[in-house]
Amino acid sequence: VICRERDVIKREHRSGMHISSYIFSHMLYQLLLCLMQTGVTMYVTRLTGVILTHSHSDHTGGLKQLVKSDIRIEHVYTSAFFVPEEEDKENPVIKALKKTDLKPEYLKGGDVLPLDGGKLEVLGPLEKSETENCNSLVLLATGGGGSILLTGDMEFPEERSLLNAGRILHADVLKIANHGEGDATSDQLVAAVSPSLALISTNTE
Repeated sequence: VICRERDVIKREHRSGMHISSYIFSHMLYQLLLCLMQTGVTMYVTRLTGVILTHSHSDHTGGLKQLVKSDIRIEHVYTSAFFVPEEEDKENPVIKALKKTDLKPEYLKGGDVLPLDGGKLEVLGPLEKSETENCNSLVLLATGGGGSILLTGDMEFPEERSLLNAGRILHADVLKIANHGEGDATSDQLVAAVSPSLALISTNTE
């Protein structure tokens, strides 16, 4: 399911089966409201994981509302690396989870999350950057005969790190990094991924 300015990995509910469901990236609560309007969320009562690629507000916005909603959340994942903003020294993921039973779980390159019939492999980050966008989680979702590379706001330095480490492989679908800005998604990355389809999350007309 893809809505403008939002990214989601969602496995459909079927006959009460326990299906893995992940919601990925930004404006989480607004995404659920968007899906509710289309009737998609009528069976969404639980999420296996909420995945926050990094700490910028457009990728963590709505988390506080989401954890207060009726949807049961099993895990909240975010990048193992964090560079605080000048005005906010505390990771907003930690702030949003205060007064809940949830604790953030930190991911980095090499970690793997379960996905029915496939997996969510964390490709990066491999190391901490002083640029928060380059601490973005980069995930390869495979299953059901297809694959999608989810890049967060990864910029050129993190791209080079993953390309040099041989971590970027083919994917059928590429989520263009950093909203299609000129500091991300190099020709080398596109060539390595060789996607059939590319998606951009942006408010640009």
